[in-house]
Amino acid sequence: MRVVDPEFQSPYTHGWAISYQRELFNQATVFEAAYVGRRAEHLFGAYNVNQTEIFDNGFLEAFNVVKAGGESSLMNQLLAPHSAKPASMTGSQWVRSQYASTLTLNSVANLAQTFATRVQGGKALAELAGFGPYFFYPYPQFLGGVNVIDSNDYSRYNALQLKLERAVPRRLRLADRVHACALEGHAVVRPRFHGRGDGERAVGVEHPVRHSQPGPQLREVGLRPAALLPGHVRS
Repeated sequence: MRVVDPEFQSPYTHGWAISYQRELFNQATVFEAAYVGRRAEHLFGAYNVNQTEIFDNGFLEAFNVVKAGGESSLMNQLLAPHSAKPASMTGSQWVRSQYASTLTLNSVANLAQTFATRVQGGKALAELAGFGPYFFYPYPQFLGGVNVIDSNDYSRYNALQLKLERAVPRRLRLADRVHACALEGHAVVRPRFHGRGDGERAVGVEHPVRHSQPGPQLREVGLRPAALLPGHVRS
């Protein structure tokens, strides 16, 4: 299911640059320093507002207790009505016997999803255990996910560009160096949907930061003898 954030906005971007150039060594060399920046707001993005809950309901803590070999009252209650669990075993013991690899890999979200989608007699496992239908999902009627299309993405770009040019009789040598830093991310804002009032919640925010600092790059461009005179600066 896809929905659009009611506070959707049009994206916009701003860019700016400033540079300084100076001739050196009897006008045979030109040094240039430049700063380039860019800022973009309200870029298009999307996220799933109906992800499996593991934090607020205590499932993550129960997972860690079971993994450590202990007994979790939440896990025992949740799996008490599970039809595949032997009556002689607690829910914690049964998880350790049936989902050992899941515990080893710390796949807490996968285990939560397994139990969240378990249906017996037309009811979800969490509801049969007394936790209610909203224990794992804020919108259990949309288990395929609720993808919210919003305009909360953004980007930042800042770069320092240094260039040194020198004219020689037969060839032109350029030395460039660029230091750049780019920041992109997604800011999740709680959408206002009609439905279960306490089921609206935001998901995690990721801010990948990429740094790029390539070393000096030298390149030579061969020129004909008559194309460049001594002392001439090529820009």
